[in-house]
Amino acid sequence: MKDNSSDELLKVGERVKDFNREITLLKALHRYYVEGLNLDELAEEAKIPLREVILFMNENSFGRKSEIEEEIGDIILRIDDRIKHLEEDIRDERASLVEKLNSILLIYSWSKAINLSFPGFYAGQMINKVEQDSIIMLTDQTQTYAEITGQEVVVLTGAGLYFSKFLVGGGYVYDQREINGVALPMESLESLFNAEKIYQSDKIDAQINEMCSMIPFTLITQPSSVQAFVRGVFSRNIFLPYKETFDSLLRHCESAQSYVPEEGFKILSGAEPFANKILVSQEFAETGKGREYCKPTAGLSNIIPALDKILYNIFPDPQKIKERVAKINELKTEFVKVGHILLKEWIPS
Repeated sequence: MKDNSSDELLKVGERVKDFNREITLLKALHRYYVEGLNLDELAEEAKIPLREVILFMNENSFGRKSEIEEEIGDIILRIDDRIKHLEEDIRDERASLVEKLNSILLIYSWSKAINLSFPGFYAGQMINKVEQDSIIMLTDQTQTYAEITGQEVVVLTGAGLYFSKFLVGGGYVYDQREINGVALPMESLESLFNAEKIYQSDKIDAQINEMCSMIPFTLITQPSSVQAFVRGVFSRNIFLPYKETFDSLLRHCESAQSYVPEEGFKILSGAEPFANKILVSQEFAETGKGREYCKPTAGLSNIIPALDKILYNIFPDPQKIKERVAKINELKTEFVKVGHILLKEWIPS
């Protein structure tokens, strides 16, 4: 069976290509009128046969320079106006693909984010060195709650992974745990997002700092010139050094067994009294999959069935809990249909 979302992605891609071809032609036409290109040079710059150039000019009332009665300035205004509308059409087409997707959050080092280092254990062995302990998440919503101590805690929900690379028994091992929530004290979250900036733009809601990156899917709605610049910055600072993390998220989301609503929340907490622990439900922990999930891994103090200790502080209404985990599964599905294809275009092979 063919995936309708894949079909739509292809259709949007074709429409965007057509819009870009016309923009290229219009820019060449601009040079034809202003800089003195001849028709052959115009066709070469537009990268289409001369007969198609002439057909386009006739259909859109762009006369040859030797024949035009319209002022050159008026023609240029028509060309610029058409380019502007085509660029808006491109943004609208791309935005339609990612309307259900928000951003990808990448926290480079969980231990640095919570200022707590713990090598941990793996397969009964003490871990020699944690090389990487990253969080990557397709963000959904943000909730807050207060601990008994009065500490304000922020919970980021979405489809995420705790991804680690570590040295144990003389060799490097990669491991990961699915998470759909990250709980951080407000001060830790502020420190995370207010770290020294590497890149930030007033034009797009994207940022790279010393601690984390936020990549909005609406980035693909930006003009090609903006994308080309940002792609270089992101490749150097995010996609190349954290390629394995992104690849792991892509593969994990493609699994039908990922972010299963019936398994409930799996919240990685950086707040006391559960700092550096993943909290899961008792029901999930008692399943075969849950027992495997709860085995120790690098960088985390523990994975324990203590979710109920904080869950109803976050979501007092049990119905909201079901709605949120279902929404995260939908987010994952939408990412698999559309988002991961777009993201793959940005990740170096």
